[in-house]
Amino acid sequence: MGNSGSTNATKKRNIDKVLLKGAKVKAGGTLRPPTSVRFGFRRGSFDPPTRYFIRKTLADPRGWAGRGYTFVHRAHIQPVDVVLALCDKDEMDARFGHAPELRDLSVTNFGTRPARVYFHRDNWESPPPLFTGTLQSYREYLVQHEIGHALGRGHATEETDGGACPVMYQQSKGTSRCTPNAWITVTDE
Repeated sequence: MGNSGSTNATKKRNIDKVLLKGAKVKAGGTLRPPTSVRFGFRRGSFDPPTRYFIRKTLADPRGWAGRGYTFVHRAHIQPVDVVLALCDKDEMDARFGHAPELRDLSVTNFGTRPARVYFHRDNWESPPPLFTGTLQSYREYLVQHEIGHALGRGHATEETDGGACPVMYQQSKGTSRCTPNAWITVTDE
């Protein structure tokens, strides 16, 4: 009996980590993706070409979409599971300056409903110096990585000595031992 109680508690924690409508727990406590993830953009955060780029990145089958997630953009007045925002350094410092490990990084707050993804404008416009890929590959990685957090995924800790970096690896902190990578299906995460 003690076992089933702890299993139920584990399942509840897993469900709580995934803030998205429709997430289900399979036997053994693994998560099955919801049918759709509703997302929106904070008003004024992104210009139309950037919103299109993010929608296209989320729909790419090499990313979370290839793992069964469907991302549905919703208007501002409709309920969403995730809100995406582009924030300048001052706003990021005001929100997360108390946590030095988050300095100069994009951050996902999945403890809120809806989950909130804060993209650091400086990195969005110019990738950090230790990231060795292109601006486009950095943005694709950043979208997939931060959405991964909104889906309840933590950081990957391993590097691959020359292979593709896992998407959930903190590539913003450097890609010297792995190749920049934006796609889950490349590393089979």
